[in-house]
Parts: sequence; C-alpha cells; structure tokens
Amino acid sequence: MAKQFSRLEDYANVTWETLRLLLKGTPSEKYGKNSITQKGMNELHRELLMIAQTERGFQGTSLTSNDAAALFQGKSWVNGEWSKEGREDFKFHPMAKFGHLYSEEMPDRIQSYPWKGFSLETHLNAYINQLLELCPPHPSEHGDPKFWVDAYFSDQNSEDISKYLRIADCLYFLVRTHYANILSRMTSRAWVLQEIIIRLIRVIVKHNLLARFDGDLTAAIIEVGEMCKSGHPDCTVFVIVPGSTDLWEDALNGGRYNWLEASEAFKEEDKRQIQARGETVLGCKEAFDFAVCVLANAAIYRHGVLHPVSCFPPCDGAIDLTADE
Repeated sequence: MAKQFSRLEDYANVTWETLRLLLKGTPSEKYGKNSITQKGMNELHRELLMIAQTERGFQGTSLTSNDAAALFQGKSWVNGEWSKEGREDFKFHPMAKFGHLYSEEMPDRIQSYPWKGFSLETHLNAYINQLLELCPPHPSEHGDPKFWVDAYFSDQNSEDISKYLRIADCLYFLVRTHYANILSRMTSRAWVLQEIIIRLIRVIVKHNLLARFDGDLTAAIIEVGEMCKSGHPDCTVFVIVPGSTDLWEDALNGGRYNWLEASEAFKEEDKRQIQARGETVLGCKEAFDFAVCVLANAAIYRHGVLHPVSCFPPCDGAIDLTADE
C-alpha cells in the first residue's frame, strides 16, 4: 500500500513517479487516459445527460457531479431523487464508454468545486472561461488546456476511498495550475477544503517557507496568503463569476470559521477521513482553519484588485464607497 500523506513533511518527496505508482489498477491506467479538454467535457456532459434522461428516468435538464456519480453507480431517478442502490449491470466508468473524449496527456489544470449545486453544463463552462481570462494557456500547454475533474477520473464504484485520496493529494500538489470555483457554499465542502490546503502545502514546500521563517508555520501560511493576493502562479486561483458567486456564503462560509469541523461531504465516510486528516496535516485543526481563513480572504482581496466594483455592489443600508463625496 502506498504511503498515506498525513503531515506536511510527507509531501516533500511527492513526484510524478509517485503518482504513476498510485494510478496502477485505476481506470486511468486501464484505459490510458489522464486528462480531458473543455471540449471533451462538454461532449461528455451531453452524453451523460442523454443516458440520465433516456435510460434512468432523470427529468432535469442539467447534471451536477452528484448526478453523474449516481449514473456511474448504476442508480435510477425515482420519485424525484436517485435510488439508494444501483443496478450492477448499469454501473460503468465514463472512460469505458467515452474514452475517445479523454486525453492520454497528464493534466495542466486541476479544479476544486462543489459537487452539489454546480451545473456541469452551465457553471463549469462559465468558470473555465473566467479561469482562461485569469490564466491564459501556458506555452507548455500544447493545444487546448488539459483538465482533471475528480468525478470523471476517480472510480465512483470503488470501496477504497483512501487510494483515491492519495491520488488526489498527488495531483493537487503536482499539477501546474490549481483553481477553485467559488459557488454553492464551496468552502463548506470537505473535499474542497482538503484540496486548497494541499495546494497551500505545495507552496510552503516548493518555496521552502518553513526554513525561511525558522519553522514558524503561522508566518508561512500568512506568506502564502500574500502570494495568493499577488496572483502568484503556484497558488490556488480562486475563480469568481459575478452573478453566480455569493462571496459571503460561497467564499467566507457565511462567517462560520470552524471550517474543518463544520465541513460537509456527500458520503459520511469521506467526511470522516478528510476531517481526521485535516487535524494532522498542518499539526492541528486550528492551523487548518486558520489557513482556510487566510486563503478565503486572499481570494476576495485578489478579486477586489482585479474587479474593484463588479462583485461589491451597494446594498440597502450600506455606504456606497464608489459614490462621489
């Protein structure tokens, strides 16, 4: 079994070879697929929606990742919700049916996003388009940027969540650009919190911040926040789409700052494992909560620098800071 990453120092030796070893026995190894383009995702979404509507009784017009996972798990839409159990003959991995939509190349970009309330047709395109404005294609990206999206790569029928936690750890640590789509109470989701903390660890390790600050983790976290504010490419890019993002609820969790303890997950076992790891990866849950708070505030600060007015319209009873004196 591959080593579990449970503390910051465990990430110092994470390499692409570490990832390749972890991918053994997964759909990525079986089908030779490691990423997908925006065009490929759009075509995949159309195919999945057709299966949901014509074969599983789904009555909606758009899928979330929760819906896609239910499809892969062989579930059907019954009385306005997905059945609790899936049929074995309905279960599949999207690479098995739609491998031609994927790419063999390793991903250039990896995203964090809420599975619930995030439309794979409308929201995903809006946020990717905004991301491409913030981070245009890099010279190393040959052709269209290649993405990794957990729902389409992890095996939704696997009982071994720990294996896919380790794979996600490596990817969020290694991939060149990490972005987080701020929507639908994103910072309340356990998986998202883990992913942005792994990215923070990447910056601490890559820039040797603990040595720079004589082992002071608080100072290192604050420095990552400052780097995030300045738009450093190693940091998470927090993507805000005006009209879709609610900064108070989606970025600041409605002012609830016990981030780790209050986090939620689709599966109770996911939540349990992520919360347990969150208490050790930075030494204690208080450090985890502090880091999330620093990053969330840095995200809002960065957006305010790039778009001084767009996401901060005056509201009833507020002082309009844009008005002439």
